[in-house]
Amino acid sequence: MPWVLQQILYAHFDERMARFLLNEYGKTGTKKIRMTQELIAKEVNSAREVVARMLRQFADEGWIEVERGAINIKDLDALRKLAK
Repeated sequence: MPWVLQQILYAHFDERMARFLLNEYGKTGTKKIRMTQELIAKEVNSAREVVARMLRQFADEGWIEVERGAINIKDLDALRKLAK
């Protein structure tokens, strides 16, 4: 079964989003992920509104900071703990 399909079927969206952010961090080595919410939504196979809601929740927790066209990761450990 493809990885994306497994993630859709078996992971809660907060876990999927945390994994996505960690994966992007791993690719670039930088805590600033330069992607729009629309592009993130396409990557994680979700609606932009759902992505926006989850990013807002992560920001409220202090794990990330949302900018126009970018996400700044502030707490890698919290994301790793959620992503399990």
